[in-house]
Amino acid sequence: MTAQARSAPAVPAPAIITIAVLAALVTGRLFAEGHVPLALAIVVAAAYLPLVFLDFQAALAVWAGILFVAHLSALTVAPRAIAMLLVVGWLMGIVLVRVSDRLPVLRQYRGLTSGLVLFVTWLGLTRIWSLDPGLSEVELTYWAGPLTLVIIAMTFNSLHGVRLIVIAMLAGAAVSVLVGLMDGSGPAGGDAASLERFTASGGDPNTQAAGYLVAICLAAGLLGVVRRPGARIALIATAVLVTFGFFATQSRGGLVGLGAAALLALIVTPRYRVRILVLIAVVGVGLAVFLSSNEAALQRLTDAEGAGNEREDIWTVAWQIFLDHPVLGSGLQSFQTVSPRYVLDSGPLANVRLIAESPHLVHNIYLELLAETGIVGLALFVFVVVACLRASWLAARRFDAVGRSDCANLARAVMVATVGILVAGFFLSNINDFRMWILLGLGPVLLTLARQGRAEARPHVVA
Repeated sequence: MTAQARSAPAVPAPAIITIAVLAALVTGRLFAEGHVPLALAIVVAAAYLPLVFLDFQAALAVWAGILFVAHLSALTVAPRAIAMLLVVGWLMGIVLVRVSDRLPVLRQYRGLTSGLVLFVTWLGLTRIWSLDPGLSEVELTYWAGPLTLVIIAMTFNSLHGVRLIVIAMLAGAAVSVLVGLMDGSGPAGGDAASLERFTASGGDPNTQAAGYLVAICLAAGLLGVVRRPGARIALIATAVLVTFGFFATQSRGGLVGLGAAALLALIVTPRYRVRILVLIAVVGVGLAVFLSSNEAALQRLTDAEGAGNEREDIWTVAWQIFLDHPVLGSGLQSFQTVSPRYVLDSGPLANVRLIAESPHLVHNIYLELLAETGIVGLALFVFVVVACLRASWLAARRFDAVGRSDCANLARAVMVATVGILVAGFFLSNINDFRMWILLGLGPVLLTLARQGRAEARPHVVA
């Protein structure tokens, strides 16, 4: 795969300038009419536009970092505008690059490509028999995830690009924690015994924990790539900061995901087991110190009776829906509409309000897929996931075979981070979390680099 095939089109400078001028005029008009959020979104998009067309890999990396703070009200609809620009830039690249230059990606990963196509097709077909066919707009987030995987896999053509997006995700996680601390979200101060869960200024704490978990795993992988002392110190400081934010979310699902990631790391990196055990011990001590100074967090994490009462009721209803529609499912995004009908058929429920009066999401991506898309939908999703994880594993083995342990460590870190966020998904409805799909897309990228020998010759490139 050539670099040309994965790069965004080179748009003439006059075209970019013209678009910027038009954006400035529209923004001024919107500000004058009081449409401040939309105006700010256009400002951000206009500033981001040149990067999309001049360095598409960097544009994707910036977007990956923004995903960690996309919930901030200050950003308004800017993240959506940026995502739309990325899709436009990628489509223009497809139009301007020869078909023969694009097909190797599809040929090399025929199984994965077929699985993705079938998965997305099945999601669309569920609309035919959906018990609530009116939900169409929300469905786009389901299809945007697989599209993200494809864009990532077809864009990054060097280890430098992979490191770039990994570093951007670390930076985004660190910024998220810092913003939350400055805004007094959670551990910024106050009585430790009544400390609230860390939300990073408005985000869902469980979703934040899943993202921070990804950053922790990637930081550990980058330690095997970074060689310069200053960069290593910055990386360690970032990891410590993000780990603190992770603990402060008080997310049980996040801790389960972290445990699964740590166990997998011990299995797939035998030569570094001592280091990993030391790292686990350090993290464990940090968690113990945090819990010892936060009675509320300790009670929350150790309360077995109240650990999942609400989720158990929702899961019970979701399972009942699956039993009634085991193959086809009830239709994409239909759970919240359909679940109230099953209150009387699901046995005794402790929190009927969360289903009948204020229907919640399933809070489990696998059970959600089972209920809404049936066995077929879940099977296709699992196939895609396994194919991407296998690609990361094969990439690590190939890098080891050529003596590139740094690249192998990075590939394993991507695999471990992916497993971590997937395990956390047992407690979240986060199938539309773009960070998960980015990690899945990096698997085929790393395998392509390993097969083509396109990793840089020197292992210490990160500054």
